[in-house]
Amino acid sequence: MLQDMISKTVVIDAAEQFKHVLPCTEENIQLMKKALILYRQDSVYRVKPMSGHTVSAYVQDVVPVKVFIDLADVKKSSCSCPAQNICRHVLAVYLYLYAQYDRLGTFTEFWKEAQKRRENREILGQLQRGMKPRSHTLDQWTSFFKTEFRRWEEQTPKNQQTMQYLYYGYFSAIKKRTPAEPELKKMYQIHAALATWLAMHSLVEKGRIDPEKDFYSLNPYIEQLMDTIYSSIDELKTYALSFSLDPFLEKTPGVIRELLLKKDIFQYERLRIFGEIWSALLSRPNWLKQELDVLNDMEPSPEIQFGRLHLEFLLKNDDVILDQAGSFSPEILPYTFQWLSVMTAKKD
Repeated sequence: MLQDMISKTVVIDAAEQFKHVLPCTEENIQLMKKALILYRQDSVYRVKPMSGHTVSAYVQDVVPVKVFIDLADVKKSSCSCPAQNICRHVLAVYLYLYAQYDRLGTFTEFWKEAQKRRENREILGQLQRGMKPRSHTLDQWTSFFKTEFRRWEEQTPKNQQTMQYLYYGYFSAIKKRTPAEPELKKMYQIHAALATWLAMHSLVEKGRIDPEKDFYSLNPYIEQLMDTIYSSIDELKTYALSFSLDPFLEKTPGVIRELLLKKDIFQYERLRIFGEIWSALLSRPNWLKQELDVLNDMEPSPEIQFGRLHLEFLLKNDDVILDQAGSFSPEILPYTFQWLSVMTAKKD
């Protein structure tokens, strides 16, 4: 067993090395995102301890690569890919190892520590200069997202209204208004990614994007949006969520529901995001029951069925799920595996 061969101390101590070898620059943030995608896609396999501080593994990327990682000196790690320095494959294997002992959010928060200190100094400087912090509400954000999307549509020729232009034009524009406060920043990034995802569906509905013909060109950008949401959630988990976030969290179900109810394209990804946000941020019993009432009043569909069952799961209503198991749509089965993942992580 991995934990018997490699001690937690060795794995956790290696985080300090990665912090110095891969400082939190924009380039390395992108590298970390790619490594997280590989890890979350279960691309790391055949992980084999070789000694008390060395591990070999394979990573399935465009082609499989073999990784050797030295936790005592991470600079000695190597990969069969052409990269000269620490690559996304080495980092993905380290994320896999770290996740066996602690939450990944703890590592990413530790890695971004220097960046946070700079942000905190900037906020302190604003306060010392007498600048009043801007007020924020989710309604204001939503209104801003919609206004910017209309502006983007008006200024972008129809033949350029593609996912690439949407991501690098619209999404990049709304991210410039990200609040400086750490908690609000992560909440804003989640909603900016959701707004961009919904904007893509708007382009599909208007016939600007063909979901079948353009599927493979859309997929990398949806993965990037998912990664933004996942990484923001991981960082929010590191905070004791303050009551100041409640007004944002209370109105988030409506946004998630809008994404849930979209049809056909990226069903798997939409249900994963629905499940993750509810599990990680919205799992208060009163919120769960309120949303369950809303979904129970809707005409059933595979998405609605999964949404109902996921809320029942979070409410620990196992008897309801077992009663309904016989009528599960076959489409639902793969999505229920994330419940096993949650229960395993919680040792429940």
